[in-house]
Amino acid sequence: MVGSIIARQSELAALDDFLASSDQWPRALFFEGAAGIGKTRLWREGLERAQSHGVRVLATRPGSAEVRLAFAGLADLLRDDLDEVLVRLPAPQRRALAVSLLVEDAEGVAPDDRAVAAAFLGALRIVAADGPVLVAVDDVQWLDAASARTLAFALRRLDDEHVGVLATIRISSEETEPAELMSALHHERLSRVSLAPISVGALYELVGERLHARLSRATLLRLHDTSAGNPFYALELARALVESGQEPGPTEPLPVPAGLRELVVGRLSRLTPRAREALLFAAALNQPTLELVGDDSAVQEAVDEGVVELEGEAIRFTHPLLASIHYASASPKRRRDLHERLAKVVREPEERARHLGLAIEGTDEAVAEALEAAAHRAHDRGALVAAAELMDDAQSRTPESMTTELRRRRLATAEAHYAAGDRDRALKPLDEELERSASGPERAEVLWRIGKIKFEGKDTRVGLEYFQHALEETGDDDRLRACILESLSFPVVKQQGFRAGRDYAREAVELADRVGDKATLARALGQLGYLEWMCDEGVKTELFERAIALEDELGGLDLDYGPSGRYARVLYDSGCYDTARPLLEHLVELGRESGDAAVNMPLFLLANIELEIGDWTSAEEHAWEAYEIAVQTGREAAEPRGLFTLARLEGLRGDSEDARKHGEQALVMTEGRGWNSGGPRGALCVLELTYENYPAAYEVVLPAIETYRKLGVAIVGQILDACEALAGMGRPAEGRELLEEGFERAAAMMQLPWPTAAAARACGLLAEAEDDLERAESELEQAV
Repeated sequence: MVGSIIARQSELAALDDFLASSDQWPRALFFEGAAGIGKTRLWREGLERAQSHGVRVLATRPGSAEVRLAFAGLADLLRDDLDEVLVRLPAPQRRALAVSLLVEDAEGVAPDDRAVAAAFLGALRIVAADGPVLVAVDDVQWLDAASARTLAFALRRLDDEHVGVLATIRISSEETEPAELMSALHHERLSRVSLAPISVGALYELVGERLHARLSRATLLRLHDTSAGNPFYALELARALVESGQEPGPTEPLPVPAGLRELVVGRLSRLTPRAREALLFAAALNQPTLELVGDDSAVQEAVDEGVVELEGEAIRFTHPLLASIHYASASPKRRRDLHERLAKVVREPEERARHLGLAIEGTDEAVAEALEAAAHRAHDRGALVAAAELMDDAQSRTPESMTTELRRRRLATAEAHYAAGDRDRALKPLDEELERSASGPERAEVLWRIGKIKFEGKDTRVGLEYFQHALEETGDDDRLRACILESLSFPVVKQQGFRAGRDYAREAVELADRVGDKATLARALGQLGYLEWMCDEGVKTELFERAIALEDELGGLDLDYGPSGRYARVLYDSGCYDTARPLLEHLVELGRESGDAAVNMPLFLLANIELEIGDWTSAEEHAWEAYEIAVQTGREAAEPRGLFTLARLEGLRGDSEDARKHGEQALVMTEGRGWNSGGPRGALCVLELTYENYPAAYEVVLPAIETYRKLGVAIVGQILDACEALAGMGRPAEGRELLEEGFERAAAMMQLPWPTAAAARACGLLAEAEDDLERAESELEQAV
């Protein structure tokens, strides 16, 4: 089989359960869903897994042209076993089956259907006598009527024969469900699994595996919307896009392969020209209604043909591809004329601006101004992808002579694209603006904005360099200096230590407060609170309360390094899970609703809390989501977080192979992109401790401890794990030295409940290694 099955874990689990229960057959498993949703892929996988389990497989794949061919399906099912069963059937049944399958000529009275059905039942019992048998039918709705009746007859009469049925059913308004066959087994013996559309993350993985391509998140979202999550349609669209050599702009239609276009055009060709014209209007609208389209009878014709559906006044295409391909089939001039007309009738400001932009060629400041305003509205309501598309269109419609407006819109376009998850599209306008910027604050602002993207999107060290160069060019612009200092306060830790980062954050707070920049002040207060915590100054609640109050006043800030995100990180580190969890769940909800790529950070923290409290299923889901979003949005420096969280979880579950793989991947990524490696080294250390590989555990975690020591802080969790490794190695004296260092450098943190318990456990293990069993027992009791 070519490629793996992606994002169908629950369906594969149902398949495995079905095959594992072969000693309880007869049973049936039906996969159902739309064409292209992946039913046949699962069906084929089922055949391979059944054969690998020693199950005999009788299979047929009828096509729509075979519906009228009597017993065509039956002939397929018995193709390899017919000779064997014919010689063992009673003469009347043998003749009936042989004649119906055209093995013998009919002589005298033709066999009736009951005789054929009885013969097939006998055939199933013969082959099932040697072991379990799987009857497999792909697209059962196309099974010819004679074969369907015969199969249903046999299934109703099976008793304890180990015969299973694996089938797929295409669900559509044009297909009829095989009711007789579906009811042949008692409902307790029939399982129906409906295949849902695949997720954006699964689509990213699918495109990467099958086409060896990496698409931006914005394009992935368009593919997903246009295909309605149908993997076949999505893959065909992605193939055409890859072959075109470039991703389309936000206002350009997706390229459509000829096969899909012909399929849709053929369906639309049944409509009158008037109906197709009405549908073109509907396809060009974000929210088409009968009022906006203005031709109820034409729309009703499309409804009757199953092209659209009505939900009150709203018009909905029965599949997004119908709208996408119909719109793309119009010429560019026809589309511009269409948008010009729509701009005059739509009332919603965002959509009107979009139509204005699509109605013109070249630049127009009035149109650019309308698009910019619409982008801000989209951003304020949390529609980040729409905001990015509108702002991109605004800057492209701005005349070159409008230098101030063009610069402002370029910078805003970059910020919008990065928030929406398109790193490369975010960097493009910044690179263009950097070439035009004069030395001083103008250039410093562009360097700062590039640094923010490079820091999380590529390599923290590269981002740091941009911040430092930007700081050198701020001049007397205190507002800009405050912004850069706030951004610099965390990455500078990697070179100069946490106390240096805290000093930058303090200066940022002072400057932002003085110039009245509330957004920068809120961010700087959040960073300062986090850095005070890392410098063992305890939880500075008053800093976070002030920062979050400003954040709420402004309507929200960054989900990853904003005040709420920083406070949640400190709450997690301090073991306050009950307080941190609802805050993180709120941030995750905001990020998912808006499509904000920064949601990967609260997802990572939430996964780790769930890991600590024992909700491993949720932890795994959120860790994978954090990783996938980081990958899809080009935030390369964020990718390791989800992976080493998975490594921790897998190690605890006893899945050492995956734990080691993910931990080592995260370690390579972390060190290659400028982050400190405490997370992945900690995960790998715990894995080695689980298997009592004490020297390996100590070796892998020691570099992280030494790195944080140079940065002026103690990494408590890893120190305690190292103490356990030293105890296991029979080196308790070194373990006690390390533990004392932890208490000295992280005195405030070590007073919290979880470090106190963990330290008592470490002391107990060290005492045991010193053969002081009485003390060991006392310390371990305290830990419990």
